[in-house]
Amino acid sequence: MSDGSTVADNGDVNFTLKAGGKTGEYLWEYTIIQ
Repeated sequence: MSDGSTVADNGDVNFTLKAGGKTGEYLWEYTIIQ
């Protein structure tokens, strides 16, 4: 989750954790790319 925490605000990090750990982070990063 290091990539998410470094780029995201606290709210985004919480969203990633809520989305389900590593899978959530992958989806979050995918959304950024899009």
